[in-house]
Amino acid sequence: MRDSFIFYRSFFESIQALPKGEKLKTFEAIANYALNEVETELTGTAKIIYSMAKPYLAANTKRYQNGCRGGRPKETDEPRKEIEGIELTNITESQYQKLCDKYGEAVVDKAIELFETWLGKGSKTAKQYIGSNHYMHFRNDSWVISQAKELVLGTQPNWGGI
Repeated sequence: MRDSFIFYRSFFESIQALPKGEKLKTFEAIANYALNEVETELTGTAKIIYSMAKPYLAANTKRYQNGCRGGRPKETDEPRKEIEGIELTNITESQYQKLCDKYGEAVVDKAIELFETWLGKGSKTAKQYIGSNHYMHFRNDSWVISQAKELVLGTQPNWGGI
């Protein structure tokens, strides 16, 4: 049972085309479904409008219920991977292992060292990433992985075929 719900302009505009008696029934059906999760039997055009509104109302109710439970679940509660000499870079043990499986431990360690140096310089763009999980910065041959490969393996980065 909710105290409020989102009522979209498209609902309003669709209902405006109905005769007066049908408007009220449709408004009440939508409100009753959104607030009390009670379905109402309608007929004709009112049924069509109500049927089109229900999926939006159900999705909003699900978002509301998830919010009551604390919102979207955290990706992981796994602790941060502790790497000697690394203070700011934050990835989990399993993320570290996935990266090592993909690129090799030497490349990953060099990439983390490069990333840590970048974070440590405290530039305006780096500051926004301090304290968050940095896994996304190491996936898919990002700049830091490309630089690490160049330093460790002697390979040239592929900058889109340039």
